[in-house]
Amino acid sequence: MSEQKIPKDKWSLRNYLKRLDLYNPQQLEMESGKILEYVRNVMGPYVRGERGEPLREYYAPVVELIESSYKKRDFKKELPEALESMIGFVDWE
Repeated sequence: MSEQKIPKDKWSLRNYLKRLDLYNPQQLEMESGKILEYVRNVMGPYVRGERGEPLREYYAPVVELIESSYKKRDFKKELPEALESMIGFVDWE
């Protein structure tokens, strides 16, 4: 993958995730550490409630799903679906 800018907000995170082939397990596994780091850094203020309780309730479950899928090392189904959910949540908001 070509060099990408580090996502600084949820929109640039969404754009980063959209550029990935989420259903290529090998690529996803190679990128997974960076993906998780970006999700934690960008979405941390939402998960901690720093952006308001409604947004915490909105984003915390999908971040937990991403982290859980990463821990399971499920790069074929769960992680791609969790990342698609994150993209959809940002698009919807």
